[in-house]
Amino acid sequence: MSIKYALIIVEGSHDQAFVSSILQKLFNLKEFNGNKEDLIQSKSLWRYFIPNYNPNRGKFHVRLNTPSIFNDKEVQDEFLSVAIYRIEGGDLSHRIDSLMRVLRNIDDDSELFAFGIVVDADKKSPETLLQNYSEELKEFFDNFPTQLGIITNDSPRLGMYVLPNNRDEGVLEKLLYQCGIVAYPKCIEKAENYVNSFTEEERWNLKIKWKPFDKDKAIIASVASVFKPGFTNTVSIKANKWISEETYNQVDDLKQFVDFLKDLLNKT
Repeated sequence: MSIKYALIIVEGSHDQAFVSSILQKLFNLKEFNGNKEDLIQSKSLWRYFIPNYNPNRGKFHVRLNTPSIFNDKEVQDEFLSVAIYRIEGGDLSHRIDSLMRVLRNIDDDSELFAFGIVVDADKKSPETLLQNYSEELKEFFDNFPTQLGIITNDSPRLGMYVLPNNRDEGVLEKLLYQCGIVAYPKCIEKAENYVNSFTEEERWNLKIKWKPFDKDKAIIASVASVFKPGFTNTVSIKANKWISEETYNQVDDLKQFVDFLKDLLNKT
């Protein structure tokens, strides 16, 4: 049996849930819910990601996160297995250090069929982020793409995408807002009116200190809490219809990202 391993690096739990939702709802992959013995006995590449406090390389107290793993539903002679790994927060240099630690912990990265990076632009230029990551990744992939959204056809397949659309500043929630207008137009309208109803003076008195793009996050969170009180944005992204065939067909920025993943994973 031949397994095509694909590793996708993301920067936060929202992005992890977003990519997971796409793999399940649009690519028809099944989430792996087995135990670590399954990964060890099958000699899966993902066995290197079993959490422990003594990674093969690096500081002894640093613990690797657990990735979300998705496999083809029908296991044939050759099937796809995708791991979505969330690197630690902090500033850009800290996140890049975390990524390097992950790659160094894999004994044989030649097993990878595909490797992709998905990050939020925030207030940075997408092209600058690509340059920052690609310079560091030369240690592992000397042919990492110099253009966003472009996939190399070498082995492994390589690519990077900066949310929301490889062009603008922003975060995932800017893209989810567009999806919400299609999937839940009334909810988005009411949530937006509610969030915008707070005056600058009221925000000051309530000590609401929004960072850039926090308003987008608040709108999505407001809708999520209506569906089920207590829902986080992370849970809502996977449980509700932000990602669907309808939003894929009607939201250009979502279609662009999904098509990037299709190309990365060589899904037809």
